[in-house]
Amino acid sequence: MAEIGKQRTIWRVQEGFDRGKDILIDAYRRQEKYNPVIAKAGGVELVVRLTIDESGAVTDCAVVSDTANDATFEAAMLDAIRKVHFSPHPGPPSTVERYPIMFHPM
Repeated sequence: MAEIGKQRTIWRVQEGFDRGKDILIDAYRRQEKYNPVIAKAGGVELVVRLTIDESGAVTDCAVVSDTANDATFEAAMLDAIRKVHFSPHPGPPSTVERYPIMFHPM
């Protein structure tokens, strides 16, 4: 289960990822098409740590773990996650220590 500070609920984070899922799916499809490691993986679990500021922008994002263990995939997915915009929330930035994302073959 994802862990998060008091400022922003995990449900708000999930809503943001739900709204931005097309960004993530497009990035995964590109990796699946052009990256042989991902094409052969049969699905990937990516666990990230991210910080979201009060405006809803991702200000920091890092890979905690990746079942494909592929740096190219990680870089592409971090870039996609930084493009996801979350709902604004007053107060200090919120950090999600471990947020799992599952990608399945298309």
